[in-house]
Amino acid sequence: MARFDEDRPVSVPAKDRSKFAQDLAAIARRTGQEATLGYVLRYLLFAPSFHYVAGRRLQEAVAGIPLVGGVLRRILWFLHAMCFSSDISPTAELGPGIYLPHPFGIVIGDGAVIGRNVSIYQNVTIGQRNDTNPAMGRVEDGAYIGAGAVILGGVTVGANAIVGANAVVLNDVPPGATVVGNPARIVSQS
Repeated sequence: MARFDEDRPVSVPAKDRSKFAQDLAAIARRTGQEATLGYVLRYLLFAPSFHYVAGRRLQEAVAGIPLVGGVLRRILWFLHAMCFSSDISPTAELGPGIYLPHPFGIVIGDGAVIGRNVSIYQNVTIGQRNDTNPAMGRVEDGAYIGAGAVILGGVTVGANAIVGANAVVLNDVPPGATVVGNPARIVSQS
């Protein structure tokens, strides 16, 4: 296991890293930094994106405590939601390396699945289309969801796809595609 050193980046094999360590590495990578102790402390003190993800991982950790874990997780979830004005359901799956640079106004419903290394910006909604169709969306690895985007129903946003700001996604997005508009339409595909 690697140790933190002020001048040396943390290097832990991916298979051994916790989701939290992978989240931290993703934030450092996206900001062009190395995950040194100094970097971690700066983010621990001053970055809402780090606070949000760390709080979510804490919720996941306490859920495993016998007898009181479920209740404790719900209490932490409520406090987290009030602090950030975001509602990411405790049953939503968030993969490691998630990047939420502005974690405010985000709503992700029950059963949604978010893959690895996904970027989600402020005011994004991932939810069900209506009460008769409770299916939730799936966002695959490496996708980018722009500010204000809405993903409704059991749609899949493919790996490395880009959903533009304020797009309303009602149909599947192919891997590597860029979608914009209301309703979202493909404007480029790699």
